[in-house]
Amino acid sequence: PVEPGDDEQTLAARVLEQEHRLYPEVLRWFAAGRLGWRDGQVLLDGEPLRRPVDLGRG
Repeated sequence: PVEPGDDEQTLAARVLEQEHRLYPEVLRWFAAGRLGWRDGQVLLDGEPLRRPVDLGRG
């Protein structure tokens, strides 16, 4: 989320940190056949992805 006091640089840094956590996991899911796309919808393990996936913190 955008936090009080965020500016372009602080928000971009926080987003980049999350991207670095997310991309490797998503690539693993895709390579393993767990992640797909059908009729304009993202699928994870064959089911529509209806809400964000929680990868945990850390």
